[in-house]
Amino acid sequence: MTGATPGEASGEASGGLMPAVYVEPDGALSVRRLPVPVPGEGEVLLRTLASALCGSDLHRFRGSHSYGEDTDVFGHESFGEVLACPSGALAPGTRVLHLPFPAEGRVCAPYQAARESQLLPMPSHLDPEVAVFAQQLGTVVHGLRTFLGDAVLEAGVVPAAVPAVVPAAAFVCGAGPAGLLFVQLLRALGCADVQVSEPVPHRLALALALGAREAPAERAQVPFTVDASGTPEGRRECYERTARGGTMGVFGLPDDEPGDLAVSVLDLLHKDLRLVGAQGAQSEPGLTSFRHAIRLLAEGTLDPSPLVSHVVDVEDVPAAAHAAAHAAAGTVKVLVVPGSPRVDLGSGAGERHPTPQPTDQHDEQDEQAQMEEQG
Repeated sequence: MTGATPGEASGEASGGLMPAVYVEPDGALSVRRLPVPVPGEGEVLLRTLASALCGSDLHRFRGSHSYGEDTDVFGHESFGEVLACPSGALAPGTRVLHLPFPAEGRVCAPYQAARESQLLPMPSHLDPEVAVFAQQLGTVVHGLRTFLGDAVLEAGVVPAAVPAVVPAAAFVCGAGPAGLLFVQLLRALGCADVQVSEPVPHRLALALALGAREAPAERAQVPFTVDASGTPEGRRECYERTARGGTMGVFGLPDDEPGDLAVSVLDLLHKDLRLVGAQGAQSEPGLTSFRHAIRLLAEGTLDPSPLVSHVVDVEDVPAAAHAAAHAAAGTVKVLVVPGSPRVDLGSGAGERHPTPQPTDQHDEQDEQAQMEEQG
């Protein structure tokens, strides 16, 4: 893509320049004034309505492997509005989910150029702060389909049709945004008992409020586990909590690439497990999992809004990214909405949702289980 001269790409951009979060050669983030992009062949110019920080973008801030581009505009989760489409395939004003590969993101800016093949039209009624979740939810849907089979999604529509696909109990290790979406999706599909392990108190509290319960210390086994933590300890805990003949899904990317699976081969054989990894939803033909995610959001099956801890302007992304990488300042999912009021995360500014109180539904389940054991 090339840079625009003033007013060339969009009359909305003053002077043809925009603030953009840039990854410097040393890995640090800065905010540069860059030309508004001009869409090339097969591209579309978007006005960014909301972007989001993804965990795969944040490893660099823990001194670890980077999964994104090292010297370019930051980020790859985004929802926007078509401003210009030279091919005419998308009308101006169409709202779209942008699904670039992480190395091709360039979304933390008021305007972005996107390939037509990486865009999916979105229902106009969805709030941008909900619609942007279709990207990460799509990767979670892809993960669950990979772990449990395509039929698992039918459970949310026709529960009686696939009674054996959705596990009665599941364990999720890690209650970052991806782990929390696994909790919500499993619950929405009919999993009655979703257990979670998370060391950060405010994230654990959110998982409980969304219908999970804290996993018991004795590591009771369940038929399905998924690691969303990306840590050797998390993968080991998933293995230990997976029942014989069950399925263990590996979803979280490791800081310590290539990562230690932390599972003994002999133990794996003895337990007769299915050990399944999932990545690459953007490569799916027809972007199927993202279409499922859009449907789940449009129909209100899932409400990801409780995950939004902060909404920040482009100018505040460098500080917000560091905070989110360490789950500091109450961060869970940080959204980037150009033009938002400037915030200081340490002061609590920009927060959208106070930590909710856990529901008591699993307290009732625990009491019932204790009564059954006593009986």
